[in-house]
Amino acid sequence: MGYGKGASEQPETDEAGGMMSHLDAIRTFHADRKISLDDFLAECEARSVERERLVNGNGAEPLAPARYCSCDELLLHGERLPCPKYHSCSYVAQRSALVPKAVLIANKSSRGRNIESGSWRTSENWSKHFGRAMERLVCEAGLLNGL
Repeated sequence: MGYGKGASEQPETDEAGGMMSHLDAIRTFHADRKISLDDFLAECEARSVERERLVNGNGAEPLAPARYCSCDELLLHGERLPCPKYHSCSYVAQRSALVPKAVLIANKSSRGRNIESGSWRTSENWSKHFGRAMERLVCEAGLLNGL
């Protein structure tokens, strides 16, 4: 007993063959299993991701041939990794050339502190100075193009 365009003229029946209204059909519905809304949405998302992986290979973009270069940063445990999306070999080479200068600056800056040698505080202090030196050198060299 449907309403609106395309509604069937045949009345719905229950399992016993008796007449059943739409409200009875709604009231008598029982799910096969109880699931929270969060679990349901997570399950839907997982299925969607799996479908995209089947279609695209990785779920993000259509598969394109992998690009490889000779940068040392893409060598991991003796295996060459494909280039990331925005990888720039010239930027990597220019930034790598600044590392020895940053090491010297960090060695001078972190020397003479009252922290016992070999402790985690010494390495944390050196890393902080090294990072600051690299940032300054990269900005001075103009590698970030005004960022």
